[in-house]
Amino acid sequence: MRFSVKVGVAVGLTLGSIAALAFDARPTGRLAVLAAWIRPPSTGATKATGYIKIRNMSGEADRILAIESPAAERVTVNDAGQGDRHEPEKQKSELLRGLEVPGLATVLFPPSGRDLAFLGLKAPLREGDEVPVTVTFERGGALELFIPVRRDPTADTQGQSLN
Repeated sequence: MRFSVKVGVAVGLTLGSIAALAFDARPTGRLAVLAAWIRPPSTGATKATGYIKIRNMSGEADRILAIESPAAERVTVNDAGQGDRHEPEKQKSELLRGLEVPGLATVLFPPSGRDLAFLGLKAPLREGDEVPVTVTFERGGALELFIPVRRDPTADTQGQSLN
């Protein structure tokens, strides 16, 4: 009896450790979203900016069809490397729908690069909140996430990069 209790505790602790390590990776089998976060917007803001890494672990390319959240009226993509950040919303939505995730590759949405714009926030977002988001892929299907609202996780308290 004591042996089975010890084995049960050991298995439980091991599984708990594995779950803690996998917290940041939300795979669908072929696709995983890593290091997702949303910058806390200023008080009264109706827009928030989010960042994610999408890893395609299959040998086949996939395509993002939509990114949606009940926390915002719409989610669009801003691409700092592609023209004016103030392009019409229709063009931003087309950029999102046309975004390919190559096979065996990672697509980045980093600060000062491509990012997600959560427009028309339905309630204030505060540091510590978790925002439900659904990323729908052409082949991989829907991936449901809870993205934390937090300050830039790659900078330490002195403002140095941990990259």
